[in-house]
Amino acid sequence: MHLLLLTSAVAGPWVRGPGQAYVKVGASTFDAAVYDDPSVAEETPLDYTGQLATVYGEVGLVEGFQAVVQAAYAWGRNADLERGWVYRSRGLGDLGLGLVVDVPRVEAPLSVAVLTRVPLYDDLGGPGHHPSLGDPQVDVDLLAAAGQAIPLGPHWLWFAEEVGWRWRTRLVPTRELEPLRNNALTYHLQVGLSPTWRERALGWVFVEGQGVWTPVAHRLSKTHHSLGLGLAGTVWQGLTLEVGGQWIYAATHASTGWGVSAGVSYRR
Repeated sequence: MHLLLLTSAVAGPWVRGPGQAYVKVGASTFDAAVYDDPSVAEETPLDYTGQLATVYGEVGLVEGFQAVVQAAYAWGRNADLERGWVYRSRGLGDLGLGLVVDVPRVEAPLSVAVLTRVPLYDDLGGPGHHPSLGDPQVDVDLLAAAGQAIPLGPHWLWFAEEVGWRWRTRLVPTRELEPLRNNALTYHLQVGLSPTWRERALGWVFVEGQGVWTPVAHRLSKTHHSLGLGLAGTVWQGLTLEVGGQWIYAATHASTGWGVSAGVSYRR
């Protein structure tokens, strides 16, 4: 089984100006009771728990260009409910690197991005064995994001959507495996509210839906769809506490279940 945890943060359509930055340190946990495997007649029963510690950052380089970086460390526990066996894994997760470019001369915020995911682990097996830390192959995402912020009295109501194509390269940096060419469609939709009081930003709240759809099923090419909720409160001059929840309600070669996350972010 794979460590399918709360999805990484995404930059969205708003590109930061030169020298502006956003950094978040966070942790998440995910619990599942069902792993969906199309190769068997029934869903595989298991008791799975995974945790992820992440560092995520965005920084404006020059006008209209923004860099994105993310690193992670993962822990996983996979228990076979029928045999009573317990398997554990831990180690470095995915390294994410990307560049976001603002699309000028349009009324609404619009950006395009190239994001690369580099695995820093080996594949450790499938259902009933040590949980894998992810898909051991370099992926490149080509994304387009659009959004809009609307004043609602002193507050702001905002919308953001992101769609993309995940190209699975033939690069396997950690181990010799058969290359996968199961490319995928990705999407992320978000609606949020940023309240203010006496012209001071108090934080934000949002609901979202996101997922990855792979046309050809394979145990190293997960398909999953989720709904999420996020809440943040500003505590002091750009320092913010963030919490969130996620329900993965549909998956193929992955688990359905619930996850929660918490983190501290800083922006300037």
